Amino acid sequence: MRSLSLRISLTLAASQLALLALATAFAYAIGDRVLTDQFDQDLAARAAAYRALVEQEGTRVGIDGREALALAASAPRELVQIWGPGGHRLFRSAELGERSLPKPRGDVGAVSIAETTFEGKAVRILAVRGEVARVEKSLWSGKAGESAVIAMAIARDSAELRRARAGLLTGLLGGAAVLLVSAVLLARWSARRGLAPLRSFGREVGALDVETLGGSFDPAQHPCELEPVVAGLNDLRGRVDRALRREKRMNATLAHEFRTPISELRAMTSVALQDPSDADFTRRALEQVHRVSGRMAELLGLIRQLVHLAREEPEPALEDVDLGELVAELRPGLQELADARGLCLADGGLDGARVRANRAALASVCANLLGNAVLYAPQGSTVRYGVRSDAGGVVLGVSNPCHDLSADQVERLTEPFWRGSTSRSDPDRHGLGLSIASEMAALAGLGLRLSLRDATFVAEVLFPGAGLVSGPCGPAAR
Repeated sequence: MRSLSLRISLTLAASQLALLALATAFAYAIGDRVLTDQFDQDLAARAAAYRALVEQEGTRVGIDGREALALAASAPRELVQIWGPGGHRLFRSAELGERSLPKPRGDVGAVSIAETTFEGKAVRILAVRGEVARVEKSLWSGKAGESAVIAMAIARDSAELRRARAGLLTGLLGGAAVLLVSAVLLARWSARRGLAPLRSFGREVGALDVETLGGSFDPAQHPCELEPVVAGLNDLRGRVDRALRREKRMNATLAHEFRTPISELRAMTSVALQDPSDADFTRRALEQVHRVSGRMAELLGLIRQLVHLAREEPEPALEDVDLGELVAELRPGLQELADARGLCLADGGLDGARVRANRAALASVCANLLGNAVLYAPQGSTVRYGVRSDAGGVVLGVSNPCHDLSADQVERLTEPFWRGSTSRSDPDRHGLGLSIASEMAALAGLGLRLSLRDATFVAEVLFPGAGLVSGPCGPAAR
């Protein structure tokens, strides 16, 4: 069931139905008890009237037949039968004919009322055994004798009682039906009115677009029940807005980075083609084309890494990685640039050091950290790298001298395309190396810590837990 309003309405209606069913059953039980008691009290009063007509004179027990017949003929009509001492018949209604009602049994004074059938008709029968109410003196003894015991059965058709019960039940069910319909309509109205703020909030969310995504919803304008939803959506809006802004900035920067070298290539080749006989200019143009194409190749490599970041599985497969072997594979490409800048690459001891990590992600991290150090270390300085133990696991450190970077700028080094210092403003560089290293480290479950210590920039990769499988564990080069 997709409609929340309908679900609430049906739940309320079902609850109302259950309550109405219980209330109707309880009211019917009480009403039936009252009607039955009233019927039985009237029946008992008629029995008392018949009993009052029985007289005893000495040992002789009799009944005033004319008064008894007149009473039996009055409404409501009953079937009456009275037995005297010894079981002889004192009185029987004319409607009985030769039929006989069940003779009461039991203790004297006991009254029983039961609903049964007599000659195929539903009746309520009152049965009683009691002493004669009126005892007179005997003409022979001159004094009153002991009261004789008589038995009486009086039966009345219970159709009137059944009609009263049916009327009571009909009235209760009719009232319950009216209340149920009213409850359903009220529940529907209440649900729609109660959910109106939610529908309004849904329209507000649906109206969001890229231009308005950066704002936030005002929690004071929405019910307190929606506060968790509002807070979550505000957080989501902020994160999505920041991601979109980063994407726009990255797309714009990448477009610019591609457009600039392409423009240089077209300009150089156009000039060279105008005068092919100028060998010196052609040579310089080819050197420029070679340099620019190298920049484009580097940019393409960065883009491939960004695509790899976007496609990498959330939990990359882990394997034993030899750090010395991994860095040895990366070093030839770095050594050429280091030699050109007069740098020394100092190995602090990686041979045989093995860690548990994702090899592809770790290779990208190491390549970007070492490449960043070689690119920005002052000419003639030393870039050091090595592995050491740490309280939280194992640390791979890369360090290089740095005199133009402040501590507050270190915190921004992992931002894409940020190049704050003078040495980092080279137009041939893109400001993505440390950003990619940070993303790759997070993807591989590694930690990346950047710091500035005594004019030395230090980048450390933290392998959590027992990250070092085997190998040396001396202090990392600073």
